[in-house]
Amino acid sequence: MGGPGSGWGSEDLGPGRKKKTAIAVVGSGSPVRPSNLPKEVAPHWDRLAEVVSGVAFSQDSEAMAEAAWLLFRQQKFREALLVMPLDDDLNRLSLAVGRSLSALLTQFGLTPRSRQILLVPKEETEVDEFDALMKGRE
Repeated sequence: MGGPGSGWGSEDLGPGRKKKTAIAVVGSGSPVRPSNLPKEVAPHWDRLAEVVSGVAFSQDSEAMAEAAWLLFRQQKFREALLVMPLDDDLNRLSLAVGRSLSALLTQFGLTPRSRQILLVPKEETEVDEFDALMKGRE
């Protein structure tokens, strides 16, 4: 993974640089949408559940609910900013929500950088294309 200087597979990274290590994703069960989640926030939960399938587990339900709320708030701030683009308080709130949302999405591996360090276990039915190709050559 990664190219020259990315830190992947390289022991000699220079002074002050640590080798990146992959983090195995572990957990049990599937996330369960909280029953008290408002209907306006539920579509954001459903979209997140679809995107983090295989990476999120039952213990991630609360974090996903928080992310769904943040996505909902961000959508509302964006709609309001279209009407009142010069409102500084609204801009600051929108930026704060964006930072909080970014931090949560990073934890789920939903940013390009965070995705590089997650090792998601393969499902038993998932075929490794490289292995299949190599077996075909034997």
